[in-house]
Amino acid sequence: MFQQHLKLLRDEMKKRKITHYYHEISDPHMTEFTHSFYHRLEWLCGFSGFTGEIVITQKQACLWTDSIYFLQAQKEIAQGWEVYDIDNIETISPCLMIKQSKKISLGLNPEITNYMSLEELFDIELDIIPIDIFNIINPLPFILSPIHLFNESSTPVIQKIESIRKKYHNSTIILTDLADVNWVFNIRAHDIPFSPIAYGYGVITPTQVHLFVGNKNQAQELEVQYPFNELKIKVHSYHSFFGSIKHLIKTPIVVYNKENVNMKLQDIIDSISNLKRKESLRFIQELRSIRSSKEIEMIKQIHINDSVILCYFFSKLNQLKGTDITEWDASVLLEKLRKELGEKYDEPSFLSIIATGKNGAMMHYEPTEQKNELINWDKTLLCDVGAQYKSGCTTDVTRTLHFGTPTQKERLCYTRVLQGHIDAQMTKIFQDESIDKIDTVSRKPIINENEEWDFKHDIGHGVGHYSFVHEYPPMYGVGLKVKEGMTTSIEPGIYLEKEFGIRIENVIVFENAQNSSFKLTPLTLVPYCSCLIDYGLLTSDEKNWLKEYYQNIRTIIIPRIKDNSVIQWVESNLIFE
Repeated sequence: MFQQHLKLLRDEMKKRKITHYYHEISDPHMTEFTHSFYHRLEWLCGFSGFTGEIVITQKQACLWTDSIYFLQAQKEIAQGWEVYDIDNIETISPCLMIKQSKKISLGLNPEITNYMSLEELFDIELDIIPIDIFNIINPLPFILSPIHLFNESSTPVIQKIESIRKKYHNSTIILTDLADVNWVFNIRAHDIPFSPIAYGYGVITPTQVHLFVGNKNQAQELEVQYPFNELKIKVHSYHSFFGSIKHLIKTPIVVYNKENVNMKLQDIIDSISNLKRKESLRFIQELRSIRSSKEIEMIKQIHINDSVILCYFFSKLNQLKGTDITEWDASVLLEKLRKELGEKYDEPSFLSIIATGKNGAMMHYEPTEQKNELINWDKTLLCDVGAQYKSGCTTDVTRTLHFGTPTQKERLCYTRVLQGHIDAQMTKIFQDESIDKIDTVSRKPIINENEEWDFKHDIGHGVGHYSFVHEYPPMYGVGLKVKEGMTTSIEPGIYLEKEFGIRIENVIVFENAQNSSFKLTPLTLVPYCSCLIDYGLLTSDEKNWLKEYYQNIRTIIIPRIKDNSVIQWVESNLIFE
């Protein structure tokens, strides 16, 4: 099957005299999760991860993915493909591979390709042929979902627009990041799996506001609703954007987020003479990452409900230990419990990661109905799960469990990860300090034990407000200064290939503390796995933090649990050895 699909692509390349075809897992907004229309690599070669680039020639078929998905790619990829870890410094990059050829006719889809992906190529002579070969050899429908107003945001649309105009004076602001578009206009939809997001573009000028979203009928219906009618926001169909944008840029300055601009839009902007460009919308990203006190209170209540559901889930797994159930069966069970117990539950915020034993070493291993394994009750079980709630919350939680007798090595690794997890949440961040400090603190217990155990992902990520599960702010490498009301995850881990993986994750909110500092308040309230903790390795400060965390579970979570067997499971994991 996959060989036939690859042949179809190569035949189309030959017909159009394309020597190399480049494609990345993406959409017109460079989004992490994408509409099913853009899920092309799984059809072509079997790879189902969310990060990947391919280069196809008549002789080679190559896939690059990051270290998170590398092991998964090796396992899933079709015969005849070469797989590369893009994070390995010794790996040849897609651009360098292309540059090895003498005469290059490079085919690509400019609507889903960002110039930053291919900037290494622009110092050589090559012909770029804009073409979406996948839509020729395997055409699919692109259907947009109904759009609705998101009334749980406490900041009115007009206030957001006025703040943006004030910041970017006498400019045309082009919103291409879907998180920005949905946040500014207080809209939501279900165009993307796991994310209640509408595909759209926004354009804000000194005198007008334009929103490109949905089909023609949906746009017309939205335009006459409040607040769009009152603010005279012009709403157009999503697909009319490229035909309109050049005529809307009438200011001397255009502002956009370079990371979320595709080549087609970039070429339109570049074609306008005497136009000054500002290629960052950090101000908007920071604005939408800050939750109001009202929103924080709502988020706290929803996380409590989510934590209760997870206690039911883990307790049920404990009752099922010894039986033949698969990782996929476990994810189905969790979904059933969410629908039964979740208040205004919508959908998962990503495909549940339920990974038994060595599968946990693949950082984003995702079982499916077709590809899964039986849970080995004598091994670790890594559960990284999240949910979307219509009342205004996105959750992301990881717990690693053991239902038998763990080995000494499993306990050591788990405890070092737990220490990094706790130490990060105990960290005081002052107003003039970078958020990078949390990443450094979290890695220390792990690296001190074994430098080779250092994890290859950031310590965490921003979490959306009934939006994307991975959002601004990034937790490392950008020198970000913390603001009160930001929510992020804290998720250190250890991944030992062919052995096991351990990750522990809470979502936290930055709240004001004394002396101009911030405290990291955990929103997730789920017990850690008692049998995996070597309490003798914990410092007195770590033990005190853990006791306080467990007391919150006793006073907040347990009273909301109606099943005695679930209460017993919770209490069994709150006992210090």
